Amino acid sequence: MYEPMKDAILELLNAPKNAPEPPAGAHGSVKIFRASPRFLSYRFLFLGAFLVVLSILFLFAAVALLFRHAAIGIAAVVVMALLWILILGLGYILIRLEYEMRYYVVTDRSLRIRKGVLNILEQTLTFANIQNISIEQGPVERLFGISSLVVETAGGGSVVNAQQNGFTPNYHQAVLDGLDDAETLRDLIREYLKTIHPSSGLGERLEKRRAGRRGGFGPAETAVLRDILSEIRMLRGSRGGGAPQTPPPAPEAG
Repeated sequence: MYEPMKDAILELLNAPKNAPEPPAGAHGSVKIFRASPRFLSYRFLFLGAFLVVLSILFLFAAVALLFRHAAIGIAAVVVMALLWILILGLGYILIRLEYEMRYYVVTDRSLRIRKGVLNILEQTLTFANIQNISIEQGPVERLFGISSLVVETAGGGSVVNAQQNGFTPNYHQAVLDGLDDAETLRDLIREYLKTIHPSSGLGERLEKRRAGRRGGFGPAETAVLRDILSEIRMLRGSRGGGAPQTPPPAPEAG
């Protein structure tokens, strides 16, 4: 019953049914990570809490209506019960679909995330641009034994496909929610980071800037400084009334 409904909903929403294509990297390094089954229970917990609050509100409204007008109160109870069942069914299906359609694909060079059913976000981050990797875990997540891996970049992230409805993703941050062992994935990415050559991204530009500062002036800067020094020497010689002294040669470029 669930599988035909799942296929119909994905077809209706024009949502992808299969895992995303692996991002750039060696074919043999592709690894697909999924959220923990406990993450599904974690999401159902919030749905249950919402339904409990909604039930209390419906109960007070039904009692008030029954005291004022019995017929209207009974009709309202039926409508609220049907609405409650509808929210329960839709909530269950959407939460389970979102869980099953969530993919974290890792290679030796990059990371790709796809999540969402109504709002679909597919995000790719290159390891060469990663600035920080951290693990986040709230009190309820700790109770379920899950955590989130947060990967921040210097601007190398890109959104391959995003269907948004009032939702703006942070393109420089990727969040891998509901992981059983976020430490293992974090350590794997860190190992891959050690093998990234500087020419693959931001690191190369920073190294070139540092090397330029350490290496002194280039040929163009040296020629300009030589001309300035020559002009200063000539001005000093003319003020002193004597022949201008030949300026010493400027230092060669380092």
